[in-house]
Amino acid sequence: MSILDSFEAWVGPNYGSTKVRLLVLGESRYDEDYHDRHIIQGVINGGGKATFTKLVQAVLGRHHSDPEYDAVGFWKRTLFYNYNTSFYPGGPRVPLSQKTRLAPRNQEILCTVLKRYRPTHCIILGKGNWLSISPFLQQSSPYYSITIDQHRTIFSYINHPSVGFRYQDWTGNLSEFLSRES
Repeated sequence: MSILDSFEAWVGPNYGSTKVRLLVLGESRYDEDYHDRHIIQGVINGGGKATFTKLVQAVLGRHHSDPEYDAVGFWKRTLFYNYNTSFYPGGPRVPLSQKTRLAPRNQEILCTVLKRYRPTHCIILGKGNWLSISPFLQQSSPYYSITIDQHRTIFSYINHPSVGFRYQDWTGNLSEFLSRES
């Protein structure tokens, strides 16, 4: 049994079909039965989640009312899962302890995901997430990276789109990041 069997990541049906193989690393895990795959499938099916709308707007550099905004296309090319395997105590905005965030299982699953799916780029949602992950990465200016089985993935983070987030503030940084060779 694989360590990945304990959760179901979203793997878009067109993931790997483009030069940039993007992993979006979320933060929040609230429910044992509502897997990451279900979260994104709900977004694709029209379930309104402002967090994901803001994220996609930032990556695409387009407001969701723009006719060329294509969230479905974005998610079909993207890999997504929530980094923290522990469930949040009491729902949204109740922070996990640093000890919980640094649990070895979180890093082990990340390494397994990187090995299996070989993303070129990873966008980490939230500074708390970034502070949990960045100690395990190598700093390779201007981004951080990790190499597993001779495959390098570069990492960047954005503020969590759920709080005080304007997509316009992140579009330029993400565009530059995604144009970089891994």
